[in-house]
Amino acid sequence: MRSNSQVFLRLEGRANSSQKNLLIAAGFRLILIALVMLTMPIQMRFTAIVLLTAATYWIEAWLMTRSLRSQNVVVGLRSKLHVRRLSRAARRLAPMNFAIVGREQAFLMVMSLAGSTVVLGEISAMTRFAVAFTVVNSFVLNLILPRLARMNASRAIRAIPIYSAVYLALAVMSVVCVSLFSPILLWVLGDSYKGLNLELTVVMGGSAVLSFCSGLGMMGQSRRWLSGSWFLVASSAIWVVSGPLLFDLRTTMGGALYLATQCLPALMAEVLRFAAGAREVRRSTRMEHERS
Repeated sequence: MRSNSQVFLRLEGRANSSQKNLLIAAGFRLILIALVMLTMPIQMRFTAIVLLTAATYWIEAWLMTRSLRSQNVVVGLRSKLHVRRLSRAARRLAPMNFAIVGREQAFLMVMSLAGSTVVLGEISAMTRFAVAFTVVNSFVLNLILPRLARMNASRAIRAIPIYSAVYLALAVMSVVCVSLFSPILLWVLGDSYKGLNLELTVVMGGSAVLSFCSGLGMMGQSRRWLSGSWFLVASSAIWVVSGPLLFDLRTTMGGALYLATQCLPALMAEVLRFAAGAREVRRSTRMEHERS
């Protein structure tokens, strides 16, 4: 519901409302996590943070839904139709959303059990620079999604690869900039991070692909291509289990590779979604030609 509501608000020219809701939820999440870190025993922090993350995602969905209902008052008789469509889409996307949230928490748990707390701290610190992709994500999608959703199906099939190429190019440029300025970025983190240039590049590369997958998924949702949820659940579970077997999680590079490869299940799921959507468009076009 959260991501679908974002798409709808963008289509109605209310992207600022969507961003405001996300900022409120993010600030609320930051305050709660800070309180947990300051007041709770270390043994209880992991469980509390997992629960708080889930709760703040629910808050984001609630804020988006409230904005959406306000918009539905404006669109009048179409409101019930929008609510039914969004509810149906939310049910279809529920497994995928569960996989996305669970994958992040599974990484923390596996690293805590099979890796090193020092490595986990280093990886977590390096991921802070991935905020650059959030900016790219917001800028590109706010420009692209409304236009893409209003295109006819055949034109959208041709446009999505072009938009994706532009999006990916921006992400790659961000990774290149991080790689070039990695000594400065690592200096900001502290002396203990000196020499982790390659690890930082790996983390940022994985974050870039993951951000790209998120953008591609939002493009698919704007066209109501909602398949791939259960595939992402299965492939994410394989990633969680295979990571400790493939990488030495006691090293920073092993942890970086494990984090970066979480983009692979997402990439495969989004390619699958695009292929299914393109196939449906071709089939509909063929049926229209046959009728005519």
